[in-house]
Amino acid sequence: YDDPSCRLRALEAGATDFVISPVEHVEFRSRVRNLLALRQHQVNSRSEVQALARDIEALERSRNDLVRESREALAQLIDTVPAMISATDPDGLLIFVNARQAASAAAVPGDLVGHGTARIMDDERAARSLAADAQIFATGQPIPGYEEEATDVHGVVRTLFTTKAPLRDSDDRLVGVLTTSIDITDRKRAEEQLLFLARHDAMTGLPNRSLLGERLRDLCARGR
Repeated sequence: YDDPSCRLRALEAGATDFVISPVEHVEFRSRVRNLLALRQHQVNSRSEVQALARDIEALERSRNDLVRESREALAQLIDTVPAMISATDPDGLLIFVNARQAASAAAVPGDLVGHGTARIMDDERAARSLAADAQIFATGQPIPGYEEEATDVHGVVRTLFTTKAPLRDSDDRLVGVLTTSIDITDRKRAEEQLLFLARHDAMTGLPNRSLLGERLRDLCARGR
């Protein structure tokens, strides 16, 4: 229907796109191409999320086994995990660092042990990390995972998903905090691309009606 209120109700009900009758075939083909591209990005993003979930699940299983082993065995095993892993003691000093974490700081694990976390991350991120460690030492409980940005040795900003959990010895005493960071930069880029495609025309890159509707609703809400 060529009726603005009908189209608005359709968008609010969840419609991603539509055409007005009678159908213009050139416009129809363009919209179909856009929807197919959007669907492909959704499939790719879902696959990446599932792969990440499997990595995290495998990482959790590995971590539960690793914390019961000696530091030397732990260091050898965690080098096989596709994540940056480190542990700090109550003084904020590194107890161990896996090879991937050391490589991100252009160093080797042995050279980092005994130093502060500022050796493997920038000062601002190190301060946040130590504050989170202090919370775990105070409560003895892990904290929810969170996303953060980090700049690697090449100056590239990466997005990391970081988890922190208490590290206990064989007598169940809290001796440190285990920090695990997984690089999710590619997944975040895919999500941003998916969001862009949902709000812009795939061929021209111009904002579409969906984005216009969002902007108008925001303006109306602010006006009220």
